[in-house]
Amino acid sequence: MVEYMKTKKTVVKAVIVVIINMLLVSGIILLLQKYYKVNTDSGLMEGVSISDVRDIEKSRRYFWETVLLMFVIFIIDVAVLQKINLKLKMAFKREVTNNKNLRRQMEIIQSLSAIYFKTTVIDIKKDVAFGIEGKDNICNNDCNQKSAKELIENFIRTEVADQHMEKMRNFLDYKNATIPLAMNKSISCDYIGRSVGWCRASLINLNSCKNGFPRQVLFVLQYIDAEEQKELETQEELKNAYEQAKVANRAKTDFLSAMSHDVRTPLNGIIGMTKIAQENIDDKERVEDSLDKISMASKHLLMLVNDVLDMSKLESGKEDILNEPFSIKNLLRWSEAMILEQTEEKGIKFSLDDSKIEHPNLLGSVLHFKRIIINILSNATKYNKQNGSISVIAEEIWNDAEKMRLRLTISDTGIGMSENFLKGIFDPFTQESIGNRAEYEGSGLGMAIVKRLVELLNGTVHVTSQLNVGTTFVIEIPFDIDFSVKKREEEKQANYMLVQGKKVLLVEDLDINLEIAEYNLTKHGLLVDTAVDGQEAIDKFAASDVGEYSAIFMDIQMPVKDGYEATKEIRAMNREDAKTVPVFAMTANAFSEDRERAMEAGMNEHVAKPFDFNRVMDKLYKYM
Repeated sequence: MVEYMKTKKTVVKAVIVVIINMLLVSGIILLLQKYYKVNTDSGLMEGVSISDVRDIEKSRRYFWETVLLMFVIFIIDVAVLQKINLKLKMAFKREVTNNKNLRRQMEIIQSLSAIYFKTTVIDIKKDVAFGIEGKDNICNNDCNQKSAKELIENFIRTEVADQHMEKMRNFLDYKNATIPLAMNKSISCDYIGRSVGWCRASLINLNSCKNGFPRQVLFVLQYIDAEEQKELETQEELKNAYEQAKVANRAKTDFLSAMSHDVRTPLNGIIGMTKIAQENIDDKERVEDSLDKISMASKHLLMLVNDVLDMSKLESGKEDILNEPFSIKNLLRWSEAMILEQTEEKGIKFSLDDSKIEHPNLLGSVLHFKRIIINILSNATKYNKQNGSISVIAEEIWNDAEKMRLRLTISDTGIGMSENFLKGIFDPFTQESIGNRAEYEGSGLGMAIVKRLVELLNGTVHVTSQLNVGTTFVIEIPFDIDFSVKKREEEKQANYMLVQGKKVLLVEDLDINLEIAEYNLTKHGLLVDTAVDGQEAIDKFAASDVGEYSAIFMDIQMPVKDGYEATKEIRAMNREDAKTVPVFAMTANAFSEDRERAMEAGMNEHVAKPFDFNRVMDKLYKYM
């Protein structure tokens, strides 16, 4: 219709020019006729000269020549009008054909739109959008007020899930869409809607410019069926899992590289100081110094191993929460003693204020709380400056008849952390690049463990830091108040007396472990009988009198027969004490599945090496 109207306007202009030409011709003819009549009339008058007659004849000749010229112009105008009329007919015919094609195209669009829940036409060149009658679109009655780009952005913000917003922005960007549309006529992108699940967005090229790039496109949205949706979700999950695996694998590779150095450092200290002690066996002061340093290196090595074990337990969700009695004031002083040597070496001033603790005796997971404090204090010492300071403030910020909430503020004057690193401080295997790792070694797990342990204890942890100024951790954890301290002390004394002279069977294949365990059990007043493998333990128990052994301390990995098999055979014996004698698994296998396997074999307790014999005895008292 547009082309027809343009042609019609051109024809009208041409007709006007022809009419003007004809009017001019008619005017000239009238003037010539008048002139001819005057000259003719003058020729009839008397006394007209011969020259006048000649002028009259000449005028007549000019008159008829002009008439002929006007006639030619008229014929040409008529020919032009006929040609214009032909063009007008052809233009009208083309316009009719275009209208038919447009109607057919709109019918196709209407038919296609039946399978789409939103259908919108976008004119890329003009940056405008409009809907199709009777169909929902992205305009929301704003077609005339906003550009197509604004309408697209509004659609993405309101209807596309956060994780796919950037993906859809790239898909609907004109620059990104034009070349694929010029080549393929249509392109699609799957996304998750905010309220409708998986959908598919498509752009269809309706018509193109002379350069082949799309001028108008049809933007349509359709729901994806359940089967395809499930397939897309699986693909999305696989993609995310792959990305997470790549990140985790990279982090763990970095972690193992760091741990290779960190584990060798204390091992080198242990081996080196052992050699020094051996070579200076007669120098008591030198030997004592070497033994102290071996002890510190051993504790550091154990801490690195515990970091890995704790992280594995926390990630698996199998960490045990115990509710044991402890004194918060004693625990804080123990923590101070654990880092005393490192603080003295660096000249760090340590201050502890627990004056605002109203109820020092509490019930909670002591081991977890110790790990939290030691991890933070170790970092505060390790990353501190020479002659710096560490401040610990413990406050009871709330209490009722049975519970209290503890706030622990630990500040240091260390090297601090950058704002960027602070955002990921609680991610596993994370260490900031601070130059020479020999000065600042660690597993990169400490803060991840702190975060997860605090959350495990229903607490909160916040950290602030500034480079070259220092770091402050604020931890809040709820605890039960312990009102049974005196009664428990009396029971402990009674238990100690109860085990004096009791006989136990210690099963261990390594001589050094056997010697350590036998020494500590004997120190607590027990009589210790030993076996070096599971079969010997079975034979000794079978040969003993009923009730002769008050408990069995059983290693797991041993020659001939392991601890699991030995325990099962002892439990299967046909004697009165076979099913009641307490069996303690004493093993380096410290994971949750190891504990479960010990319980399945018939053992009563699981104690991980290296042993804390005070805790071992507390477990033993329960069965006496």
